[in-house]
Amino acid sequence: MSSETDKLAFSPEPYNGFYVRQYIAWLRGRGGSFLSGDKSSAEFGGSDGTAIGEFYGDITSEWGWDQADATENRGTKAFRSGDMAMTVNGTWYFGVLQEQDFEWGMTKPFVGPGQETDITWANSHTLGVPAGTDKAQAATEVAEWLTQTAGLTWGTDAGHLPAASGVLESDELRSATVWKKTLSTYNEMAQDGQLAYMPSTENTNDYKRPVNKAIQQIYSGQAEAADAIPAAADEVTSNLQG
Repeated sequence: MSSETDKLAFSPEPYNGFYVRQYIAWLRGRGGSFLSGDKSSAEFGGSDGTAIGEFYGDITSEWGWDQADATENRGTKAFRSGDMAMTVNGTWYFGVLQEQDFEWGMTKPFVGPGQETDITWANSHTLGVPAGTDKAQAATEVAEWLTQTAGLTWGTDAGHLPAASGVLESDELRSATVWKKTLSTYNEMAQDGQLAYMPSTENTNDYKRPVNKAIQQIYSGQAEAADAIPAAADEVTSNLQG
């Protein structure tokens, strides 16, 4: 793509700000571990974590699939304008793509360095209902409305997998454009357990910021993975142990 046209081939993080999501998935896919079992230290500073970091660097410096530029939102802007062939994005991108004037499709993003397991990153939305207050019943009713009554819109318009099984399995959703274009594929990955969630810690910025910063520097050619990834791991461990 890049060698034969004036277009770019691939952006693994189109917003250039959330590298840690796909980094964790690729790390797990090659059998690596991101944090220790008790989440008190980083475990990505060795060969597996560094190899993933090198992959990010090779995309821009070695293969020329993308520019060595970590400017915010540059990848998604290039993709939407037709200047980027492929990117990795979430369920919400359906609505954005439906507004574009070109044909598009999606596939399971199971391509990465040294992958032994098919896995990709995922996230979910959580609704908290307060207990022991006079608002508990009202909050419960709102939660039910959002997840069940409005759940179809959550899928057809927002592009997400609805949590309520009655909505997820409904004819209305499964006959909708979103199901054919994206959600059937997302659903297959979810049902097959091929999703990697970011670890839940007291403050997720303890690991998000060091990893995102390190890969931004690697991607833009300002640092080598062999230096940046172990340094990020040390910083994460220090943050977690406070």
